[in-house]
Amino acid sequence: MVNKFEARTQKKQTAIIAASIQLFGKYGYKKTNIKMIAQEANVSQVSIYNYFENKENLVLACVKFLMQDILDKSKVILSEPISFEEKLNKVMQLCNGDFNAIIQEHFSSTLNDDSGFLQLLVETSSVYKSEIYKLYIQAGKDEGWINKDLATESILEFINAMNAAGATYTGDNSEQLFSDFQQILFYGIHKV
Repeated sequence: MVNKFEARTQKKQTAIIAASIQLFGKYGYKKTNIKMIAQEANVSQVSIYNYFENKENLVLACVKFLMQDILDKSKVILSEPISFEEKLNKVMQLCNGDFNAIIQEHFSSTLNDDSGFLQLLVETSSVYKSEIYKLYIQAGKDEGWINKDLATESILEFINAMNAAGATYTGDNSEQLFSDFQQILFYGIHKV
């Protein structure tokens, strides 16, 4: 059971995160300061520093908040009665396509002007995506779909490299790029 202090703390943190998402989306990371967030969330600046310490940790909390739905959906997909390849396809789309759509929805107006913020979002989201991928890598090994001799960290680094390349890709055929990356991940460059 949550006591009143914990409930008030959670309410303040949620208000701070919601205000941060709104202000980062409207003004960008650089132009948004703690004072603005405190005013929007109707809390003191001290509360923000007590809960999050700095603006970078606040971005981490925002991404975690936005990623929670994706994390929940990824766990549901893992338990679906479909092939592991289908599960992997779905979770890759979820972690990339759906996450990118969330980022565009909340931050599209400022990303072009603030490459540092985009980089911070990508790096922060990678932490949460890695949690999801680790679950799937282990499940794939357990099901015999992924080679047990391959280190989980090696597979994870490969996926992260693909995600990083995809995140910075500016061409028109990003869906083809994503499809090709999945092909290489699943089967290598060997013709199937």
